Amino acid sequence: MKTIEAGGLVFGQGLPKICVPLTAPGLPALQEEAAQAAVLPADLYEWRLDGFSGDIPAALHALGKALPRPLLCTLRTQGEGGAAACPPEEYEERVWALLVLGGGALVEIELSQGRQRVGRLVE
Repeated sequence: MKTIEAGGLVFGQGLPKICVPLTAPGLPALQEEAAQAAVLPADLYEWRLDGFSGDIPAALHALGKALPRPLLCTLRTQGEGGAAACPPEEYEERVWALLVLGGGALVEIELSQGRQRVGRLVE
């Protein structure tokens, strides 16, 4: 089986990984949520950006300081069960900005946004 390493965590090896979601809509609540999540027996954390309306660079910095394990950043559109209502072009811009900022150890990219768009994001 192929393995993938991100942030010191190896996927595809050992036990299934436990991921704790962070869904607060603003920075103060996100910081509080991260402090509570940091003491849980998680392998990684998932920050759901689709419900967040604050300063993303400040939030990434705060999460980097608060969380002891890798961070997965997710921007889920309404078509994928999330809260983000954005066309594919805006989705691409938002994910690209997250990648440029160094958004976490992992960034989820929706395949439903089209293979061409995804290819442009990861080139």
